[in-house]
Amino acid sequence: NQKLGQFQESLGSYNSALKIRRGLFGEKHLEVASTLHNMGDVHYMTGSLEEAMECYREAYKIRHDQLGTKHVDVAATRNNMGVVYMKRGENEKAMECFTMALKIRERKLGKDHEKCSDTLHNMGLVYKNLKKYGEAIDAYEGALAARKLQLGDNDMKVADTLYNMAIVYANTGRYGSALQRYKEALRVYREAGMSDDHPSVVNTLQWIKWAQRKLVKTTKKGQHLQDVFLD
Repeated sequence: NQKLGQFQESLGSYNSALKIRRGLFGEKHLEVASTLHNMGDVHYMTGSLEEAMECYREAYKIRHDQLGTKHVDVAATRNNMGVVYMKRGENEKAMECFTMALKIRERKLGKDHEKCSDTLHNMGLVYKNLKKYGEAIDAYEGALAARKLQLGDNDMKVADTLYNMAIVYANTGRYGSALQRYKEALRVYREAGMSDDHPSVVNTLQWIKWAQRKLVKTTKKGQHLQDVFLD
């Protein structure tokens, strides 16, 4: 696999850089932390979650000790630790990381910054995993607003948040809202040039048909009429 080979090459380069930087600057230098953080990213992308977390923890400790609790680099590593926790199913630990990262990012970068939207989106995923659907929608709404503001309506990150919002609405029986978000996500995919056989498009089209069927059934039963007519 070509991509895996590229990741392994990157890790080799980072390991060499880490050895050199530790020799030149010592164990607790910010350059060492930066290399460890980047190594964590590569390990995560190859699915090596334990190795990723080990790198992030080391990077976090150095950054926390050197920069304090309110620096954006501390927030970046904390956010990525949260992603690993989430991937491992440790949702409470993930939320703790994301909450800290968001607090720093909002204070230092402003609430409408793309980095804040990334953390909010991650929080939405965790809330969804915890079946806290109201909190999930709130987090996604915040992420969506910031992403549209910073990236425009047709960015893939916007589509990603719309799609995940649709899942939450579907899980709570709000099929009108789910259908609307799925359609919005589909529009973005097509604006990005994806053909109808692209996996994202195929998947979204299937969910649109599912939501339409559910909507017809609930309308016939007289259920969720407010959702049907007001969304």
